[in-house]
Amino acid sequence: MTELLALTERLSISRPVFRLQLQPNGRMLDANTSHPVYRYRPEATEDEILFKLIVRRYCETFSLDEGKFRISKEEIARSAMSDIRSSVTKFLEHNLGMRSPKQSKVYRWAYRSLPNNKEFNDVLVILYKYMRTFCNEDMRALTVENKDEHIKNTVAILEAMQEKYDK
Repeated sequence: MTELLALTERLSISRPVFRLQLQPNGRMLDANTSHPVYRYRPEATEDEILFKLIVRRYCETFSLDEGKFRISKEEIARSAMSDIRSSVTKFLEHNLGMRSPKQSKVYRWAYRSLPNNKEFNDVLVILYKYMRTFCNEDMRALTVENKDEHIKNTVAILEAMQEKYDK
């Protein structure tokens, strides 16, 4: 989660074109001529796996009180972390190699009781980056060299995490 929060610092916000204020004694139109007007859209390159998650969850809102756009970087990072947590169960569903992977002990643990603390989330981010080296966004294994070994390693890591954190 620490790495996700650091990535949200790269985000910017749009600038409004103008602001109209209605007041009891009249109205005021404030044009934004001091700065160039633009609509900010973050873009991630192909190799920035974590920043893609951040970009997917990017959402800005307009604050009438402040008269400008704002974003909640913590909420964006939290939503990206939620995507990472759900990708673990997707990975197990697609790659466990069982007829019914939802019946496995590691899947039930990943689905129901993944811990939600800072240390565990940081480990999960590292594991997600590793899984994406041989999986697509849907967490289906690509046809890469040693694909089966990568899947076995990831399942073994998840089982070790289950033993450590499930007490």
